[in-house]
Amino acid sequence: MNKDDILKFINENPEFFLATCEENEPRVRAMCLYQADDEGIFFNTSKDKSLYRQLAKNPSVEMCFYDGERIQVRIRGKAQLTVEEGYKEQMCLKTPQMRPFIMDGGIVVFRLTEARAKVWKMSSDHIPRLMSNFELDSLWMSMYMGNEQ
Repeated sequence: MNKDDILKFINENPEFFLATCEENEPRVRAMCLYQADDEGIFFNTSKDKSLYRQLAKNPSVEMCFYDGERIQVRIRGKAQLTVEEGYKEQMCLKTPQMRPFIMDGGIVVFRLTEARAKVWKMSSDHIPRLMSNFELDSLWMSMYMGNEQ
């Protein structure tokens, strides 16, 4: 996949998982893409949320977009707070009922910088090959018990 393919893929699959770090512990949550184009990959959040505080302390993130079947696009980079008012106006057009909250600064927009993408495609024989090395019950028990296989 090239850059245009990746932008098309993530716009067609706008729900993604966002991984951050807090106190050296991973945090992940489901998000919805705000915008992805030649200007960058954008998402928004509320200043009241822990996500905002986590990004203020450590802007390193990874996004994982998934088509629900066979392809994942993982994008790693830095979340940079965007202060341009144009993005807020665009958000107001998309969700007019949120205008007061957006315009009073309660909602902020982040742009991914220093982005690097990896594409992962599942082949039809991937799961059987993966599962052939161990029994399913032992895998789940090891994960539950915290043991390594």
